[in-house]
Parts: sequence; structure tokens; C-alpha cells
Amino acid sequence: MRMKFAYFRRPVLVGFLGYQRDQSSSDQWAGFREAVKKNGLPCTSHRFPNTNLAGTAAGWERFISQLENWIDNWNPPIGIFVSQDLYCRYLIDVCRAKGLYISQDVAIAGCGNESIICEAPLPSLTSIDVGYSRVGHRAAELLGHLMSGGEAPDSPILVPPAELVPRQSTDVFAASDLIVSRALRFIAENSHKRIEVKEVVSAVATNPRSLERRFHVSIGRTIADEIIRLRLERAKRRIVETDAPMKYVAVEAGFRNADHFYKVFTRIEGITPSQFRRERQKVFMEK
Repeated sequence: MRMKFAYFRRPVLVGFLGYQRDQSSSDQWAGFREAVKKNGLPCTSHRFPNTNLAGTAAGWERFISQLENWIDNWNPPIGIFVSQDLYCRYLIDVCRAKGLYISQDVAIAGCGNESIICEAPLPSLTSIDVGYSRVGHRAAELLGHLMSGGEAPDSPILVPPAELVPRQSTDVFAASDLIVSRALRFIAENSHKRIEVKEVVSAVATNPRSLERRFHVSIGRTIADEIIRLRLERAKRRIVETDAPMKYVAVEAGFRNADHFYKVFTRIEGITPSQFRRERQKVFMEK
């Protein structure tokens, strides 16, 4: 499964954050390290003992101090994969305290897709949906097989994750132009609202013509195109993940109304939102 990190002009440094002496985290690290090696990317890692988070103040302070030391050795921009969603939040707090922006400086992806953790506070978290329902079905099948007298498997049965769910923590392009980076961050955090180009221009205290020119040079898109792109990405996630009526999807993604959403989606994606839902949910159920 590929992760969509922000685009950078030079080779991206990537990293892994997870437990020591934990089988699940060790398996994640092994797979991550193999993928990184295959793509020839520089990599850093920090693996901590879970005793650091056993509930004592000293353990917590040690955990934060070790994170700070690890971050001090980075050369951003960097993309980090974290073994659990909750630790993404801790990492984000320390990064912000050090003046690093998510996701312009640090793109972060977690694992578990726990909605309470991933959706709030901002930035929302990109995370791997493990597909627990499919794991449960596979476990039930194995149990039935064993109860019928079948033999136990010789090795663990690995169930592939459902999908990577992209959100704000990896969704914004890193631009060499600081004004564009600020504008992109504002769009990522507010595109679900009814913002227009003038709000973006006001947020970075410049003039429309200058900002449009900077956007064209830095990312090859207009300001309006970037707003629409992020709204569509948010809408597509809601279409696949839920059965919510399209009129609600449209409003939640920041479109004026369902008709406007339908026209924009069909023009850009080449199919209607309903067709997109049928096709993507069918693929998901077949995985």
C-alpha cells in the first residue's frame, strides 16, 4: 500500500515511530523498512519501550524528551509512519512546539483509522484502515474450520489492511514559496467551509494577482483549483466510507449545494458521485 506524502523538491527523508518489543509494531517496522529500502529513501526511526507510558510522570517526561531528541536530528521535510494513531497526536504536539508545520515540514500517517483520534483536533490524521471487520470474518472462518476438526495453520494468517485514508496530516503540498505554503495550509484547514479565493488571499495578506502567480509557479494550479481538489478528496472519502446522502456529502465537503457538487465531481472525475460510490464500495467489499 502506498502512502501519499506531500511533494518535495529533494529526496524525502522518512521515519518510523513505534514500540520496542511489540510484535505488531515490529512487523510494521519490518514492512516499512523493506519498502523504504526498495525505494532508496533515507530513513530514521524511534522505537520506545511501552514502560515509558506506564502512567508515571517520569516515564512521560522521558518519552517526550526522547521524541524531542529524535526530532532535533531530522532534516525536514520528512514523512513519518506511526504505529498507532494516538502517538501521531503526541508527535504533532512536539513538532509544533519546535516550530514545524504539519504537513509542510512533517507529513504524518498513523495506523488504526480511529475516527475519534483521526478527525479532531486539526489537523485530521491520515491513517491506515486495518479492516477489523474482515479480520473478524477471517477469524470466524478459522474457528469454524477448527471446530469441524480441521488442522490449525502452521503460521499466522495475515489479513491485508483495507485502505489508506488520507486526511490533512499528509494532504498539503510543501512549496518552496513560504507565502504559498501558508495559503495551502489555510485551504487545507478551511476548504470544508464556504471559503473563496478572496479569503485565501486575505489569510496570507497579499494581493490576488501576486498569489495566483505564485501558485502557478509553485504547484501549477490556481487557488480555486486547489480549493476544489481538497473538497473533492474530502467528498470521495465520505462517499466511500459512509452511506450518507449526497446532499450531506456536498455540504460537509464545502460545496454550495448538491447540484454544484454533482456537476463539479462529474466534470473532474468523469463519473457521477453515485457511480463512484458503487464502484469503490464494491471494490472494498471484494478485498
